[in-house]
Amino acid sequence: MFPTLGAVLIISAGAKAWFNRVILSNRVLVWFGLISYPLYLWHWSLLSFAHILEYQRPSFEIRIVAVLISIVLAWLTYQLIEKPIRFGKQDKVKTVALLVLMIVTGLLGYHCYKVDGLMFRSATERVILNEGEIGNDIFDKYQNEKFSLCTSLDLQKEATLGCFQSKNNEQVKMAVIGDSHAAHLFLGLAEELDDINVASYSVEGSLPILNNKRLSFLFPFFRY
Repeated sequence: MFPTLGAVLIISAGAKAWFNRVILSNRVLVWFGLISYPLYLWHWSLLSFAHILEYQRPSFEIRIVAVLISIVLAWLTYQLIEKPIRFGKQDKVKTVALLVLMIVTGLLGYHCYKVDGLMFRSATERVILNEGEIGNDIFDKYQNEKFSLCTSLDLQKEATLGCFQSKNNEQVKMAVIGDSHAAHLFLGLAEELDDINVASYSVEGSLPILNNKRLSFLFPFFRY
């Protein structure tokens, strides 16, 4: 809304307005105005590509380089493509060629959409790492090898989905209580907080609330 309103005010001011005569008539700004559309096309493409390569927002330096490259490419696009098409010799061949190119580009885009990407690109290859439930066997194997069972046999019996602790024969400083969702948090917490004993008590379908009778077996082991 505001950019549109600003453009209307600038145009309404006329060519003799100070802002239009002094600021917008500056040769540098006029030059950027000439390449503005290809600059718009190039800068977004390069910044998006940098984001893909970095797997996150690119650093300030990379963004600056991408914008500088886009300015050069925009100027080349203006000189080699836009000017010849807009201001060169006008004939039917040029018009037909542009129309055909537009149709072909549209059809290629539609084809990519229908087939869910170009299959020769590695990003479209589907790799099945685990059949069925994703990674449960790997998760359980890692947990059994890396951590110890709870020292209390009663806890081991009652915790149907697992009862583990990160340090053997040490007082538990943190407990992760709940169902399988809670159990999946245990690995990260135990490895990150490697200076304390983190325990995991998991019972199928149990929410970690005090009045949950399925977790009542834990209460005698905790100090309030």
